[in-house]
Amino acid sequence: MNVLALAAKLEIGDIKNPTEYGDDTTALGNLITNAASSIVMIAGVLLFGMLIFGGFLWLTAQGDEDQVEKAQKVLSSAVIGLVIVVAAFFITQILGTVLGFGSIFELEFPTP
Repeated sequence: MNVLALAAKLEIGDIKNPTEYGDDTTALGNLITNAASSIVMIAGVLLFGMLIFGGFLWLTAQGDEDQVEKAQKVLSSAVIGLVIVVAAFFITQILGTVLGFGSIFELEFPTP
């Protein structure tokens, strides 16, 4: 029997979730939601650290133009990163709503 004949006989309800995480309709959505939530949290912590580091460099420059320029580059990179993360956050929220994945604030951990 060829693959197309098997596919024609297959019912959607016959397909099992290989991860055994959640029900069959939300497993992929939960995985994407959890990954996006984790990435946004980690990026937020890193961006905050970069802002603190750039501010510290600027405060300790003591008039050294090279040190001030380095601090400005760190701060501008942090702000650009913040803009990228916020844009990615909103894109993820919109896609999650449209595709039915849910909000990335609904972090769920799998239970055995």
